[in-house]
Amino acid sequence: MKIRDRYLVVVALISGRRFTAKPGYNIILEAKFDKEILTSDPVSHTDEPKFEQELAWELDRQALRQHRIKRSSIKLQLFSVDPSTPVKEPIGYLVLDVRSASSKKVFKWLPVLHSKYKTCPSLYCGIYIDSDGHEVVLSVPTSQQTMELECLQVNPKRCLTAKAGRSFQYFQIGPSNIAQEDFLLSIDILSVHNVTSLLLTDTALPAAGLCPFKVALNVLGVDLEGSEFGDPVFASFLEDHFTFNLRSAVDFLRAYFSKEGHLTVRIKCGDQVLAASNVNLLDLLQQVDHAFLKPVSSHETILFHPINAEKQSGIRGPGDGSDAAFVVLRFALQRDSAKAVVSRPLTNCDETVTFSGRPQHLNDTDLLAASKVETNGRNDKQDPTGDILFDLDLAVANLTPNCEPPTTAATVMSPIHPTAVPLQSASRSPPPQASAPVHRFCYSIELKALQAITPLPEDSLVYARYVYPLFGSRSPVMTLPPVALPGTDETVLPQGFCTFELAAEPAEFRQRLTEEPLVVEVLNRNKANNGVEVLLGQASFSLEQVFYEQPHQLAHCSRIRKDGVAAVKSTNDAVAIAKLTYSLTLEDFGPHKSAEEYDEGQPQQKTDEKGTEDTAPVSPLVSRPRSSNPTAPPHVSRRQRISSTDGSVTSCLRPSRSATDLPNAFPPVEVRQTAEYRAALELELWRAEEEARFKASLRQREQKLMAVFAEEWQRRENERELISKKRLSEYQALENKLRATLDSLALREKELSFGEAELERARAEAQRDLQIRQRELSASAKRQIRELEHELSLERSRYENLQTQVTEWQTKCAALERELDRSRTQKQKAETPKPDAFTAGEEDSTARRLQFELVRLNTELAKTRDQLVVTERRLDQALRARARYKELWGRALNEVARLKQEAEANTRQALQRREAEVESWRQRFLRQDDGVNTAHASASAAPQRPPSGEVGQSCSLSQLRSELERLQALQSNRDGEVTAGPSNQTGRLQPNSVNQTQLARLLEERGALLTSGVYEEDDQLILDLDQEIRRLTGQLKPPSPPITA
Repeated sequence: MKIRDRYLVVVALISGRRFTAKPGYNIILEAKFDKEILTSDPVSHTDEPKFEQELAWELDRQALRQHRIKRSSIKLQLFSVDPSTPVKEPIGYLVLDVRSASSKKVFKWLPVLHSKYKTCPSLYCGIYIDSDGHEVVLSVPTSQQTMELECLQVNPKRCLTAKAGRSFQYFQIGPSNIAQEDFLLSIDILSVHNVTSLLLTDTALPAAGLCPFKVALNVLGVDLEGSEFGDPVFASFLEDHFTFNLRSAVDFLRAYFSKEGHLTVRIKCGDQVLAASNVNLLDLLQQVDHAFLKPVSSHETILFHPINAEKQSGIRGPGDGSDAAFVVLRFALQRDSAKAVVSRPLTNCDETVTFSGRPQHLNDTDLLAASKVETNGRNDKQDPTGDILFDLDLAVANLTPNCEPPTTAATVMSPIHPTAVPLQSASRSPPPQASAPVHRFCYSIELKALQAITPLPEDSLVYARYVYPLFGSRSPVMTLPPVALPGTDETVLPQGFCTFELAAEPAEFRQRLTEEPLVVEVLNRNKANNGVEVLLGQASFSLEQVFYEQPHQLAHCSRIRKDGVAAVKSTNDAVAIAKLTYSLTLEDFGPHKSAEEYDEGQPQQKTDEKGTEDTAPVSPLVSRPRSSNPTAPPHVSRRQRISSTDGSVTSCLRPSRSATDLPNAFPPVEVRQTAEYRAALELELWRAEEEARFKASLRQREQKLMAVFAEEWQRRENERELISKKRLSEYQALENKLRATLDSLALREKELSFGEAELERARAEAQRDLQIRQRELSASAKRQIRELEHELSLERSRYENLQTQVTEWQTKCAALERELDRSRTQKQKAETPKPDAFTAGEEDSTARRLQFELVRLNTELAKTRDQLVVTERRLDQALRARARYKELWGRALNEVARLKQEAEANTRQALQRREAEVESWRQRFLRQDDGVNTAHASASAAPQRPPSGEVGQSCSLSQLRSELERLQALQSNRDGEVTAGPSNQTGRLQPNSVNQTQLARLLEERGALLTSGVYEEDDQLILDLDQEIRRLTGQLKPPSPPITA
């Protein structure tokens, strides 16, 4: 942990000037830097907006330095915003260079680039760096940072909180304001061995039924006890699982568990403590980076001595005795998340990574340096037996000839450094009693083919990769080069065969294969991703399934083969995207030979003239390589040598319990005194001499060839320079000529475009004027027609009323005339003389009565005549008004026709003027074109075609002329047809004799309306006239309309 400087890159916005004021609008500013966009508060959009704000980004020293090196910049964009709408209207932008920022505040006016305002606005702003803050950064602890970690609060505290509706207990390690990550620590007690070595000679063993032995743990200040057991020789446990919830950080966990005494293991007999030992988990935590994406686990073998012994031992070393008591524990650490399954062992999880003592991010050089430091620190504590074992293995490796031919031609040797120990190394595992012989195995994994289920992109190049730490290597095995998957066809994977040789117990080997399946990753290396590899999916299958097949006995081994297909599932939605075809082969070469058998087999091997193959004794601790090199480098131990077809490494599983017997069985051997060593040394000297002689000859030949090459290169270089100069002069002349032609063409194109623009503008103006005149004429004509129609309707109603009154008065007049005639007749009868007086009296009375009646009738007749005269006068007035209306109607129609003719004439004259102007432009362009052609006649013999713009203009003028002629012809035909239409209809009508006058009048009106061109046959007025004509003529079928264009 260290205290790291924190910097703030601050952009200060003060004010602006020469902006265009927009009332009701606001100005906001967006700044983009370090993949983050910051927005200022809105201010009023005035001529001089006042921002007075600061935008800041937090960086550390390294990030700031990288931005300065990359010349990063901050882009400030100005927007005009209407508060009522979410639309942002861009105003312009500014660019600030991060390299110009310093701790001193410097402000200046900067112009707004690409501004939409013509006033050239500017912004008064500045950029500076504020370095007052600091932050605490977690990192991998070093020796210089140990004091800082110890000074911090790393003692665990038991805390209780609520989580998911229930109480949640955890241990806080480190400050609560920094260490806020949740972890899950799991401890499993696997087995206990040789507890009898802890009992004194006078201690009586308890009965089997009492079970007084048990394993006690003290973790984080909490005492825990495992299940009781009664067998002091060996006991295994299945249910002793303890889990602790931690809240801390990786650095604080390292600092806490690096101290002794935080994790104590005790073996008890009842209430008596037989032995105790401390466990250090720093090796486990050093393999974890700060990302900690996958859980980690480790098997620890704790060695115990009685409490009375002088030496308290922790983790077992290679020189310890084989009868000491030890306990096997499994520790697992992972991040606590909602998806973590805590109840099952972590070694069965597909995502568990079991570390073998070598971090993935370290190379071999770092490992070698680390191994030297670790060796120097342990020299005073180790027993020389480990060194003797190391020298013995080295001697056996140097003296062992080619024991077995390589399986494939691609089998090579790949040494690693001694620090890359296997999963269960000799320094961490005790030598338990051998219950089964150690066999030598050869496990072959072949990834044959890959077939896509769902089509992949066309340019996808895929390959498979897997890492299997159980075989002692974290180097990935890859099927390179990548191959393409065409559609859903099956594609063979190259370099997919890999062989691992190892020695292990069969039962334990099968169990470990069952616990740790093989996970094969399918990656895509696409050119579109700039070479970045993308994980497409994973396929998981167990290597233990090969044991279910029928074995085949061969001459030297037993072989089992298993072919299968695994589904490749995507990492996002776990959907099968491809099928992986694989083949597993396990060869069992049987038990290893003992040391005596190896000594007896050496003389036979030396006397074998044919060089027959023999199986070399391989230590149960190590893997036996397949190599054709009989002599390995002296600095490489045989226990770390590996073999595979693609450079991957192999190693062994947990060592056998008989490993510690080798130092006593093999005494140290001086390698330099052997005949083989001398022969190899002489051969090496001869090889070095021959190599020096061969290199000298090669050097002489190389000098001669280089002199010849230099002379030839100089000659060809001179020829190339001459040719290039000649070509350059030719190209320069052609370029000048082409540039002149392009300039003339550009000038002509500019003139043509200007003429076309003028023509289009004139045409648009003429069309606009014509449309305006037509709209005005049509509006005035419609307005007059509506007024005249209204007056006509009033006159019709008046005329009908007068006609009704005349009819009534005529009827009354006829009745009065009849009454008058009757009265006269009666008067004549009354004037006839009668013979007697009675008759005379009656006649007198009748005469008086008739006189009175006659007077009354005369009076009524006079009144009726007066009314008739008045009615006739009103009828004459109506007729005169009707004639006046018809005269006005005719004048209006003539005026409309005259206005239309004038508009057409004006339009025709304007078009003729435009046409003449266009023709003049065309003649001018043709003259210029002829001049240009005459000037370039020497350069180009072929005639040039007229420009496309002139052809388009000629075509457009001819089209306008043809359109005008067509409209004139159409108008003349229409006038003729409309004029002829009413006459034909009038000739076809056969009106009745009574209504002939009215029918002739209606036909005349209909023809006049149609001739005027204002009305069409589908107008309401024409339809009413047609209906009236049909009523008068008594025809149901309407008259045939005239043919109009």
